[in-house]
Amino acid sequence: MLSIQQGKVSDKEFELEDGQISESLSKHESYKYLGQSRRLQHKAIKDKVSATYLQRVAPILKSKLNDRNTFKAINTFAAEGFVMAIQDQVVATRNYRQHILTEQIDDKCRKCHQSGETIQHIISGCSAVAQTKCLHRHNEIANIIHQAIAKKHQLILT
Repeated sequence: MLSIQQGKVSDKEFELEDGQISESLSKHESYKYLGQSRRLQHKAIKDKVSATYLQRVAPILKSKLNDRNTFKAINTFAAEGFVMAIQDQVVATRNYRQHILTEQIDDKCRKCHQSGETIQHIISGCSAVAQTKCLHRHNEIANIIHQAIAKKHQLILT
């Protein structure tokens, strides 16, 4: 678990309902699912996204749209290309630039200046991101749960 208190990552332990103690993640750990770091099947995902993209673009190219509208329609799907880049880990993070492009740069994260700046670190391990984006997401989920509990116990009107 990642413990955030007053907008900062904390190393507080959590006591679960059954009395077990759950330790929070350290600043350098990333989330593990069932004790293992989650591994995506990049090739299968890339193949599926590519096939879907081509399936969507083919009718656009066959249509009688003018050039401007054809490019606009195709560019609507550009976000999927970015998703594939993230899946393939070819986004220009500092770690990628140092180890793949062999640039002479420090690969420390630009936000927290702790760990190497990789996709995994940015998504699940960066304390600076956790204090902003993760906290915001956490608060939104907590609000949804709070609303559901309040409705269930008729503490608010629907």
